Amino acid sequence: MTKRSDIRVWLDQAKEMGAAYVIVVWDHWDDFPVHVFPHQSARVVSEIYTKRGCTIMECYDLAMDWEAQLAEHRALHWPDPERSELVVIWSGEHSAYWRDKGCGYVQELLGAGVYTRAYAEQRTSGCGPEKMIELRPVNLSDVRRQFLDQDTVIGMLLRGA
Repeated sequence: MTKRSDIRVWLDQAKEMGAAYVIVVWDHWDDFPVHVFPHQSARVVSEIYTKRGCTIMECYDLAMDWEAQLAEHRALHWPDPERSELVVIWSGEHSAYWRDKGCGYVQELLGAGVYTRAYAEQRTSGCGPEKMIELRPVNLSDVRRQFLDQDTVIGMLLRGA
């Protein structure tokens, strides 16, 4: 079992990198941290590791009191489902979806960035009504299909590479 002092180091590192959550994963050999960033879904990330045969041991919310979480037998602080729903951002002004990280626009859903609702709300909060922004829910199977087609770490994990 990983020492709380080790987990505290992982939390510090994740915070410095801008993560929102740290999931502690056990691969039947050792525990290791997985950083979940604000534009990612902690549930989707954990599902990827579960499908690889790993066990999710804990989930730390970096916005909550760390010492209180570290004092728990198992910290399981998943995001609020309402705010962690996956969405794409539609721009009516451009008749297109926002790309990943808000870098440009794309007509097809397949190229759209997928965000948690909380992150999308934060990113679009400064957009005026002339932008005609809509947060459109995304089906998880659509997200999996999108990642399967990408040559990314997540795509490789989902393909079992």
